[in-house]
Order: sequence, then C-alpha cells, then structure tokens
Amino acid sequence: MAAARQMAAGALGGMIGLALGDLVYRKKEPWTLLPVQPPQIRLSIFAPPGGGKGTVCEKIVRDYGMVQISSGDIFRAEVKKGTGLGKELQKHMESGGLVPAEIANAIMVNAVRGVAERGKSYILDGCIREEANARLFVDNDLGPHVSIIMSVDREECVTRVSGRRVDPVTKKSYHVRYVQPENEEVEKRLVQREDDKPQLISKRFQKYEENLEGCLAPLYKTGKVVRVDGTGTPDEVYARVKVEIDRAMARSELEEVLKDGSKAAEALSLLAWLKIRS
Repeated sequence: MAAARQMAAGALGGMIGLALGDLVYRKKEPWTLLPVQPPQIRLSIFAPPGGGKGTVCEKIVRDYGMVQISSGDIFRAEVKKGTGLGKELQKHMESGGLVPAEIANAIMVNAVRGVAERGKSYILDGCIREEANARLFVDNDLGPHVSIIMSVDREECVTRVSGRRVDPVTKKSYHVRYVQPENEEVEKRLVQREDDKPQLISKRFQKYEENLEGCLAPLYKTGKVVRVDGTGTPDEVYARVKVEIDRAMARSELEEVLKDGSKAAEALSLLAWLKIRS
C-alpha cells in the first residue's frame, strides 16, 4: 500500500512538473489556459496615509477590470440617485452632522451587494476603517477573499505626504521630491493642504495603526490576510500586490475545477502555477 502511494505521489509530482514547465514556457497566467472567465475576487486594501493605496488601486482596476468601491463614491452616488436613503443621507451631510450608522451601513451593503450580484470582482478601498465596518461586510457575506496590507513606516509616509503640493487653479498634485511642476509660474502658486502637514499626518498614521488589527480580526474568517512591502517605486510595490491577487485568483479557480473531475489538466496547471508563486 505504501509503495502504491509513493508511486501515485511520484506520478502526480511528475505531472505537476510538466504543467509547471508548460506554464513557464508559455509565460501564461493560469486562467488564460481555461475556457472560462477569471474568477470573482473580492479585495480589501489597507495602507497608512501616504502609503500609495490610491496608485495601486488604479493599476488593479486597469489590469483586472475590478470595481473600485469607496464609501465617498457610494454616498455621492446614492444622493445623486435621489433614493429615500440618499435623501436622508443628504440631510445629515448638509447639516454637518454625523451620518447615523444604520443609514451608512444600509447604503454600503446595498451598493457592494449590487456589484457582487453582477458577478464583478471588487476592491473595498477605504471602506473598512474600524472593526464594525469589517463585521458589517463579513456578516452580509460580502467579506474580502484577500486583504492586503501595504506596510510603510511612519517616516516614509510623512515624507511622501508632507511633500505634496496642489495647484489651486488646475487642482493637479505635485511633490517637492518626486513630481516637479512644469514651469516657474505653476511652482509659485502651489500650496500645501492643511491635512498634509507633518503633525497631522503623524496623527492620522497613529489612528490607522490603532484601528488596523481590529479591522483585520473579522477578515481572517473570510479569506487570507497578507502583508506586502509598500516601499520602493510604484511599479515595484504593485508587482508585489499583483502576486497576491494572482495567487488568490488561481486558488479560487482551482476550487472550481476540482469540483469537475474532467478538468484534471486545468487543475494541474493551476497547481503548477501556484508552485511558481509560492
């Protein structure tokens, strides 16, 4: 019996090796080998202020066609639609008061569920700022499959954000170190926003750090939580994030093909690809 198991394991290892070589040779992502659409993936991205989350989300939307969901965008859309909840939301926003949690939660859940029911992959961008937000999505079966934390230290975040300058005429952003203005005229009118000053950035960073573990606690139940190095060039950081997204997509697709015994070849290709990325 033991010998038979060893032979079977050896055969499987050999088949995975062949599939691995095929993937390397063809330089293909696993789902491009399958006659199906890429699997639905739900992401949540966490980063401190100045951590580069916005840049990474833009690239994910570009490369994967995911829907980027932010609470601000959802609230503005609800007000624009003129729904009952939207009118109630607008009333609180115009009065300058806090939006009651039950209204905000209902709007958020409805919006995210609508995206999920259309079979779209999505990114929860800044939607989870405290533990109660995370529990809201988990309790409604909308929790992320993967939560990615972009790790950047306080000093780097302060440098990135405090160097930011805005042109009040064009609203375009620049940076004293990374993105210089086109000419002297633009440079003279650049201003620093109040919340981009070092003292305020440090406070925002501290609040983010204090809330992060609470945000993550419910998310371990619905998917994987991973940390990536958020330092380096935007392309270097995105490459690390992309690896985690691709792994999640391959695992999700593997679960599907394993349900169908006729798709052994596809399963082997996915296993091989995961072996490359592990």
